Amino acid sequence: MNNKEALMEFGLNEKETKVYLFLLERGLNNAQEISKQTGIIRQTVYELLNKLEHMGLVCEINQNKKTFFEASKPDKLISLIEEKKKIIDSVMPSLSELGKGIASRSNAKLFRGIKGIKAINEEVLKSKEIKTILPKFGEDFMKEFYVGNFSIKRIEKKIPIKILRGEIETEFQKSIDTDKKAFREVKFLKDLSEIKTQYIIYENSLAVISFHEEPFGVIIEDEFVYHSINLFFDLLWHLAKN
Repeated sequence: MNNKEALMEFGLNEKETKVYLFLLERGLNNAQEISKQTGIIRQTVYELLNKLEHMGLVCEINQNKKTFFEASKPDKLISLIEEKKKIIDSVMPSLSELGKGIASRSNAKLFRGIKGIKAINEEVLKSKEIKTILPKFGEDFMKEFYVGNFSIKRIEKKIPIKILRGEIETEFQKSIDTDKKAFREVKFLKDLSEIKTQYIIYENSLAVISFHEEPFGVIIEDEFVYHSINLFFDLLWHLAKN
């Protein structure tokens, strides 16, 4: 992930990111020069600078009756995250109370794109145990965006995982094997070789992920669905081989 992608993941839009990175690299500059060098019209530059100032990422400096702008140190980004966390922490008890009334209801949520898949992964990583059926299709996507980061976080949290998949065909597949230190157990079933959708079973929920040009996934939070698919997984696990 490069600087631009990281800042946009943080929450800045493309133009805000362009202005902030320009000031960070070039230092003190006026709006006219920022507009010229970034290709953003001057009126929009003023609007962007105003928003970045309110966020504390840019400061305004007056010299010789002229107005210049300067980027704050990148450490400010950490401060902003910590400030937001304090705000959420302060209202977490009341937010949790609001959620209790719907905890027992069935629910289905749709997620689209890479960010959507990442959001599903974050939900899954809140569980105490994970069971999953891995597809053959979408392997390149999984290798780049899913397996490494997900596995690192899962291992850090010591969450055990059981993986069912088709028989090994590629070097990448061979890297996903049983590893006690990684809290991972893997079994193979020939009949799963043509599975093209990933199923993740966790915490009374089922996540289904389909890998296309724009991947998408669904989380179904339902006790009956969970128990049914969990039973199905256990039957397949019994038939599978190490």
